[in-house]
Amino acid sequence: MRRLVAESEPGQFLDKEWMFVGVQAGIRYVWVTYTTFDIDVTAPAGFTGAEIHAVRCTEDLVTCTEPIPISEDPVHGPDLDTQFSDVTIGPDGRAYITWSEIIGELPGDPDCPTGVPCEQTFVHKIRVETAPGSATFGPENVIYTETRAIPFGGFLHANDFRVATYPKNEIVRLPNATLRKFLIWDACQVRLLGLVCEEAEIKLSWSDDPDAAVWTPPIV
Repeated sequence: MRRLVAESEPGQFLDKEWMFVGVQAGIRYVWVTYTTFDIDVTAPAGFTGAEIHAVRCTEDLVTCTEPIPISEDPVHGPDLDTQFSDVTIGPDGRAYITWSEIIGELPGDPDCPTGVPCEQTFVHKIRVETAPGSATFGPENVIYTETRAIPFGGFLHANDFRVATYPKNEIVRLPNATLRKFLIWDACQVRLLGLVCEEAEIKLSWSDDPDAAVWTPPIV
């Protein structure tokens, strides 16, 4: 069976979808996350904002939720520019969604006081479902602020193909019953002129906090 889970409105573009299938409270669900871009061909970047959404469907794809805003945290407000969502159902049956807030890609970003694009920073974030299968999420937590991300429009120093820092998560039950959350991502040892990524490396951070609020410094 094929099912439409999300459809763009006029002036929008849906991008970088990701899927995970798992059991929550005894029911097998399909989760899909993606980025919704607000297109503006007159804007320097071609868009004026981007938001992470999630949809949860039953395994037979008969019933799906409406798109759930993920990067619109009730406390912190919406992220202006986002990308690279990743969803995982943990051994505890809760859905874990990570993504990156991109600072410095859009002109007018409040973190770029001159009003023009500045060197990009990727802020890796997470939200955790409040209960297995509830489709409601707790507060946004920052995992790590990566100041040497491989930026959009950037290049690896020894090759040339489209690439950017992309965080991915996994949730594992340890032998002592601790639920450990992992995030891995790629970054630059040195970033020349804000664009050229020299000697890219893989980083890992983890959290044993029940709500994924506290994370270790990254390990290379």
